[in-house]
Amino acid sequence: MDSFTLFRGGKRLVTREEDMTVEKIGHIFQVRTQSMYLTDDHNGAIFPDENGHFQTGTLLDRNHYEVNGEPDTSGPVSQPPPGPVPVPFSFSSTSATSPRMPPPRASGHFGRAFQRSIHVAEVVGNRLLTSRMLVIKFMEIEASVEGIVAKVREALGSEDALTLIDSQGNNVLDSEGTRSSQYWRQNSRKTFVMTEDEFVEFQSGCRAKLSRKAEDSTSAQDVLLEKVVDLKQAAEGLQTIATTVRHLSEVARSHLARPGLQRAKDAIACLVCKAEKPLSHSDEVGR
Repeated sequence: MDSFTLFRGGKRLVTREEDMTVEKIGHIFQVRTQSMYLTDDHNGAIFPDENGHFQTGTLLDRNHYEVNGEPDTSGPVSQPPPGPVPVPFSFSSTSATSPRMPPPRASGHFGRAFQRSIHVAEVVGNRLLTSRMLVIKFMEIEASVEGIVAKVREALGSEDALTLIDSQGNNVLDSEGTRSSQYWRQNSRKTFVMTEDEFVEFQSGCRAKLSRKAEDSTSAQDVLLEKVVDLKQAAEGLQTIATTVRHLSEVARSHLARPGLQRAKDAIACLVCKAEKPLSHSDEVGR
């Protein structure tokens, strides 16, 4: 069975799992149950659930936890009567018969601790690379941009102004959606951190790259437009040539159809071609 060591000031007590309630702990250490919480070795706060129990699933066996809260001054601490040494106090598993009012604060969800991986960014060629990675623990009350930045600054031991950005290089702004553990406990969403000066320089480099891409795109469009104009002019020239050839062909046909040209053709034709019948060999000798 798990056991835990509780202490406050000079008082120290080893308790069992079933005794981790605000009523029993408050009675021993004289702490008001409404303000009670525990802290572990890493100074992480642990709050009771709505029924006044500390969830032992989040506690480590045989670990030490400090009891914190406002002192209970409702009555003096009872002193043991003089006489034999009393038997050491031990809680039984039987619950108290007196009615118990649940504390009005802190539910179990509020007291749960979460952890998150944060990547320390390094810019190489306008790309975000991970130079270091740290894992931070945070409570629900610290689940915000400001709270996470404070945790990261503390872990890095830095006093510089830091900026959280996503994997696309966008600044993570404080908003309603980032003010809960539901956003920050998702490690599948990669989060980078860099100083504000580095972020401004990174954004300037991205804008310059986009500007160069736009200029290259405009230049390519100009070249393409120029080629289209050349092709259009060439097509118009071909159409002009075709019209000219067609016109010359019509002129040639009209000239060949004139009667004078036919008489000239007949005049220069040879007698052989004009003979009505072929000449024999004797005719040619007589000639």
